[in-house]
Amino acid sequence: MDRAYVDYELYGEMTDKKYWFVTRLKSNALYEVIEEREAPKGRNIKSDETNQKDITLLSNHLNFGASTISGIYKKRWEVELFFKQIKQNLKIKSFVGTSENAVKIQIYSALCSILLTKYLKSISDSKRLVCKEKSFSFSNMMMMLRISLFRYSNLDDWLANPFIAPPRSQISSTQEVLVLDSIKT
Repeated sequence: MDRAYVDYELYGEMTDKKYWFVTRLKSNALYEVIEEREAPKGRNIKSDETNQKDITLLSNHLNFGASTISGIYKKRWEVELFFKQIKQNLKIKSFVGTSENAVKIQIYSALCSILLTKYLKSISDSKRLVCKEKSFSFSNMMMMLRISLFRYSNLDDWLANPFIAPPRSQISSTQEVLVLDSIKT
């Protein structure tokens, strides 16, 4: 759970329902230690490698050790990064429909879009590695997909180098004007 959302009553309900959670406590949180356990030897489980500050994690799963709890919390960041990619690259500002079904369809479509793009990027990265070409960022891949979406290209060739312009026979005069205008700006 995100530490910005602190609801001790909810934590209690989750514990009663046998739901497990791991969250980071805010620095000003008031809590009482009811049991102290020995930390595993040879592990630095109290440090945050990004900013070298001690963090306090709260969990209701008492069967897990401290290193497992900290591992769960670290994995949470991968989920955060995934949703950050969705927000930044798909630019979903509002929902098209208001019914539960419409919202679910839009979310599932976004998830499928991101996962498919990640898959295409991994293929592109491996092709570019074979050609000794530098890989490019996920956001660049999204941009190139947007630009190339409605033109015919051999997917295998495009994944190897999406920056190559399509053959002139595939460009209409209207598209050529748009390409020239975008080059001028």
